[in-house]
Amino acid sequence: MIGIFCVFSVLLGVAYATIIGLYIYYWRQIPIYDKPLTKAAAKATVSIVIAARNEADNILDCLGAIQKQSYPAELLQIIVVNDHSEDETAELITQFFPRVQLLHLPKGSTGKKQALTLAISKAESEWIVTTDADCTMKEDWLSYLMSFCAVHEPQMLAAPVSFQHEKSIFEYFQTLDFMGMMGVSGAGIQGEFMYLCNGANLCYRRQVFEEVNGYAGVEHLASGDDMLLMEKIVKKYPDGLAYLKQSMAQTYTQAKPTFASFLSQRLRWATKSGSYQSWQTKAILAVVWLFCWAIFVHFLLAVVVDTSYGWYGLLLFACKAIADYFFLGMMARFFGRAGLMRYFIPSLIYHWVYILIVGTWSLLQKKYDWKGRSVR
Repeated sequence: MIGIFCVFSVLLGVAYATIIGLYIYYWRQIPIYDKPLTKAAAKATVSIVIAARNEADNILDCLGAIQKQSYPAELLQIIVVNDHSEDETAELITQFFPRVQLLHLPKGSTGKKQALTLAISKAESEWIVTTDADCTMKEDWLSYLMSFCAVHEPQMLAAPVSFQHEKSIFEYFQTLDFMGMMGVSGAGIQGEFMYLCNGANLCYRRQVFEEVNGYAGVEHLASGDDMLLMEKIVKKYPDGLAYLKQSMAQTYTQAKPTFASFLSQRLRWATKSGSYQSWQTKAILAVVWLFCWAIFVHFLLAVVVDTSYGWYGLLLFACKAIADYFFLGMMARFFGRAGLMRYFIPSLIYHWVYILIVGTWSLLQKKYDWKGRSVR
């Protein structure tokens, strides 16, 4: 039985390396897009929609960055939906950004999907752009998004998100890990085998949102306003997705300062995985989770059965390390932060441990805390 497990573990290692190889290959196939729109060429109307709950510490920086965009202000509508904030989020918007359209979720309606649905119902533009209330961006961010949409005419466009202002090794790990997620998102869309994105930097046609009936069918899930919507759109428009490979088009946010807040965030993301429609996405996530468990079990067998099993564990861990090193190194160079690779070894260990914990926990625990709420 243990011999069969060893063979299975090796096959998992081969599968893991193959998956990372596919990510590297398809990421490199995406051309870097380097054509921001000039103000004279800009024509499309855009509604930027933001769901905000208890974001008093971040909302001013976010809206300030949006108002500094090089994209023509007359083509831009900014809508923020206050999701029953218990701090001064709404008051700050009213005081410092009176031209921003501020909406409030009615009593009995809560959550990001409900907030975005309300915002989009009030949107008047051809394009919807979503970002988060704790994000900032460079001044040509929107110009790159709209230029790409004008040239390639996608139904939905995903773009990069990254962390900044790290203060610890743990936060540097999160930055590297998140860069990896951006690579996975871009490669999956390019190769048409995995559909991931992040709502902190997402663009789609308002008409398409209405055509797929918005979040109908997934509205009961607190998370998934991005990827579950993407799956609905790709089902209707199989060739309608694109990824904007341009670091100037990224949005910036900050890593979680504590392990507890990090686990809460990743659990929120992981609990929606059971609702994915794509079998490829589910299969890849299962391979990664099983591979990390296989490494752990081999180390456990080395302690309780025979030390020789530890060599299998080290071989598998080395396989993960080599694959991750090439992939994350490529992504760190793309984001202009190659120096982050000095934190690769601790990040490798953090990643292995968190996959074990979050992957398993998400199967057992469907309720989690988010911004003072207990949600599913």
